[in-house]
Amino acid sequence: MPSALQTNLIAVALKLIDREGRIVTYRRVVPGVFTPATSTVAAAANTDTDVKTVQSSFSLKEIDGTTVEFGDKLLLIAAADLPARPSKSDLVIDGSETGKVMGLIVISPGDTDILYKVLVRP
Repeated sequence: MPSALQTNLIAVALKLIDREGRIVTYRRVVPGVFTPATSTVAAAANTDTDVKTVQSSFSLKEIDGTTVEFGDKLLLIAAADLPARPSKSDLVIDGSETGKVMGLIVISPGDTDILYKVLVRP
């Protein structure tokens, strides 16, 4: 059970996303499956979902050149807005820019995902 402070912080984050967020396309990428009998690969099954996100950049001291690189963004996404947890094969499309999901922090007090902090690399 989350503490009162955790509950309040989560509520503020979700309100921020709802009020100040911008809509991007979240693309769930499911790679095609190889069929040995026919030596073919089925087409990837992509599913697009429009979601509101709050985006931020990383400070210079947070950029370590490996986990976080220059140009990476951190996106806050309400878990209820996505059909499943983000994975590293997924993409985020913002206008003409496409970024790849590189990492994920799940905020889930208890057994329910509430908020995703998604590291995206252009």
